[in-house]
Amino acid sequence: MQEQPSIIQSSRNQYIRKVRSLQNSARSRAEEQLFALESERLIDTALASGLLPSFVLHRPQCTHPQLAVWLHAGIPCFAVAPALFHKLTSVETSFGMIAVFPIPTLPIPHTVQSTVVLDAIRDPGNLGTILRSAQGAGVDRVLLAPECADLYNPKVVRAAAGAHFHVPARRLTWEEIDEVLACEKVFLADSTQGMDYRNESVFRPPWALIVSNEAHGPSPAAQAIATVRLHIPLENELDSLNAATAASILMFEARRQMNLRSTVRNPNRRGSPP
Repeated sequence: MQEQPSIIQSSRNQYIRKVRSLQNSARSRAEEQLFALESERLIDTALASGLLPSFVLHRPQCTHPQLAVWLHAGIPCFAVAPALFHKLTSVETSFGMIAVFPIPTLPIPHTVQSTVVLDAIRDPGNLGTILRSAQGAGVDRVLLAPECADLYNPKVVRAAAGAHFHVPARRLTWEEIDEVLACEKVFLADSTQGMDYRNESVFRPPWALIVSNEAHGPSPAAQAIATVRLHIPLENELDSLNAATAASILMFEARRQMNLRSTVRNPNRRGSPP
């Protein structure tokens, strides 16, 4: 078993610098193909997906059961002086560990029935929430168009709550997105006009849904690719919804419609009503 190293005291330590770089720089994450996790739940989710950390930093008093396992496996695990660790962590209440993992590359399903395209979703919280809803709604893949927030920004990762390990996501150019979606019906979420999203004939697979930045609206590229505009009727003079809220409503409506058609086609399948 690897011996527990002495406590890291210096902010110039190579592992301290690397964690800070991964926390603060999308370029560093892309070049290293690594990202840092600070939530115990997210670390456990990463482990459950089959990933192992590249290295781990922790408070001296941290007693996470995986530490001994990782040390035995030869994974570098370093205790960090409490004051230094406090400066390093990016969350208000840390459980005492930062684990650096390889960025997962989930395979795209052979048959894709549902795709969500994100158009200039720059707010990390919105992007993470959309990923989380995509997981819950069973979306097959998420495509990030240019000008979206970085997929592995720490705020995106926290808001996604583990969706990075379940939903295949790719960053593509609009030209690549157009090519990928060439044979699909492409919906564009629109706050002012279009077909009512509750129309039962809307979400017939394969379909794609473009969700745009609520402040600036759909980009010209998104409008050029879209074939149908979808509208969520609003009450009480509200003119638009937050992008993550609108995306979640539409994704779960799509899942409802797809499940309904599946039940109609297979009335005796397990879980369907008599």
